[in-house]
Amino acid sequence: MNAKIAEILKDEISSLAWIEKIAGLVKPVTYKDKSGEEKTMPVYTSDTDLCHISHYEDFCPDSKKKSIVYFEDQGMDVLNAGCNYIDIETNLRIVCWCNLKLINPEYSDAILLKLDIIKNITQNPANNDWVTKIDVQFEGEETKSPDIFSDYTYDEQKQFLMYPYDYFALNYKVRYSVPVNECFDDIVISPDICA
Repeated sequence: MNAKIAEILKDEISSLAWIEKIAGLVKPVTYKDKSGEEKTMPVYTSDTDLCHISHYEDFCPDSKKKSIVYFEDQGMDVLNAGCNYIDIETNLRIVCWCNLKLINPEYSDAILLKLDIIKNITQNPANNDWVTKIDVQFEGEETKSPDIFSDYTYDEQKQFLMYPYDYFALNYKVRYSVPVNECFDDIVISPDICA
């Protein structure tokens, strides 16, 4: 469910002019590079792309991009499970890496970009067919440190964290309700969705 909430919030900021590459919820994926060394990167795929490995995108810093923005899952709790609704609280982190030289060479840091995201994520996004009563609370900024990227192994991590590059992570708490009696389809065993 956190992935679906991340998609709702992603849609609220995806049209910001300075965001070049954006994802909903990423997952750390570990692989072996050509030399046999294990690497881990943030990877995203939407529900519609699950059948095609080529649609799995990495969200590593890239000097040719203005910015890369993605969400990370910070956990979920069930607050109440009633007959009609399940009330959930989830924690999401928005991670942003940016190339200030490509956005605006006069910027020395990403403070305006950070404020742009905060301003554009609404407290009560519209309900949809599977979730209601969405309440989004900005919980603050993660301490600025390379630890923000510690789940991943980037070949040139230090290079991408110094000017003209910048980065930040914003924490959000989202409460919402899932109507139990209405929104769930019957479970289908072994559908051939990739045919």
